[in-house]
Amino acid sequence: MADKKITELTALTTAGSSDLLVIVDNSGTPTTKKITSSNFKNGLATSASPTFTGTVTLPSDTSIGNVSATEIGYLDNVTSSIQTQLNSKAGDNDQFVLGAAIF
Repeated sequence: MADKKITELTALTTAGSSDLLVIVDNSGTPTTKKITSSNFKNGLATSASPTFTGTVTLPSDTSIGNVSATEIGYLDNVTSSIQTQLNSKAGDNDQFVLGAAIF
């Protein structure tokens, strides 16, 4: 294949699983490598039902269903069930009616 600018290449509308993509591995000294379309797609979450593991940083305007970005922000640093945490804060001498403390 003769040297061509990317803009001069023929466009492809659908990539097959064995089609190759050019990628620059920037973990250290940048190195140009190849990856199959199938392997590249395996690293992406599906938009219909994404599953993430480990630490995930979401954009500040992220919403999930009816849960707004602000509400998601309230969950920062929550490490266990919120209801369990609330229950543990209520001492034996406290009285609660409909979730409001009576003093």
